[in-house]
Amino acid sequence: MVVFLFAVLIISCRKENTEGSFRGIWIEKTLRLDTVEFNPLISSSHQSVYLRSQQSHIGYNYQIKTDSILLKSFGSSGGFNSYYFNFNSSKKFTISNFFQRPALPATIQFEKIE
Repeated sequence: MVVFLFAVLIISCRKENTEGSFRGIWIEKTLRLDTVEFNPLISSSHQSVYLRSQQSHIGYNYQIKTDSILLKSFGSSGGFNSYYFNFNSSKKFTISNFFQRPALPATIQFEKIE
């Protein structure tokens, strides 16, 4: 029983530390026009992320899964949409082009700037 509780504690801490390392501002690496800001303090039921681009400023609730991220825009009455997501390191992540900027490939990379 003690081993089981220890394993749960380790997994919980690791998840918290990974999600905590998302905090900050990230810039898209190719065109460098779009930023994403992960902010866990805005929404109490879900964590929040903001996309800032030349065209818009959109807020999303998000949930991280094993190899995907679920996103739902704040104004949406629908459910979450799933997108590929890979947290490469504390300084980079890869995600599907969820905001569908035509000049970018289907999968894009962001790097941390703050």
